[in-house]
Amino acid sequence: MSKSISPEYWQCLFEGLALPELTTFKIDQTMYETPPVGVSILRDFLLRHTHITSLELHGVGCPDAELMPLHDTPLFPRLVALSAHPSWVSALLNKMLASGSFITAENAIIGLKSVVLSTNSHFAGVPDLDSFNTAIQQIAMFPPGSDITFSLLFMHNRNRDDGVADWITEHI
Repeated sequence: MSKSISPEYWQCLFEGLALPELTTFKIDQTMYETPPVGVSILRDFLLRHTHITSLELHGVGCPDAELMPLHDTPLFPRLVALSAHPSWVSALLNKMLASGSFITAENAIIGLKSVVLSTNSHFAGVPDLDSFNTAIQQIAMFPPGSDITFSLLFMHNRNRDDGVADWITEHI
């Protein structure tokens, strides 16, 4: 019998952490069938750690534009690598682009070199493929000269029709 981590414990952990020199942050709950860290708990932690250069969020709750408006979205001026569910990627890219501080004279995104879009978990149901479309459209709007490596990470159950094969076929 595995023990689940309650949202209250996540909140206590993340509220108590203050790491002013934190540059790499990764949380991966894809292998555990436990409730994900709440979006607001994670958002508040990230708002206190804006020096992050590498951010990986896997298997955590997905932000909703209504629950995490632009002014509540963390801004990472030093971000080089971003790997997360497309909802997180969209929220963070919206904030980066809206800030205006990520555009050089050549109209290229400063710093950001790698973006990975991933499903939350192979334990979950059908992935939200519309969120992939939205994030890909945002990345496609980056100015020419933005030298970014783009990757897709699908954790999918081949024994279940989750729509991933059809989605990939449609996008070839």
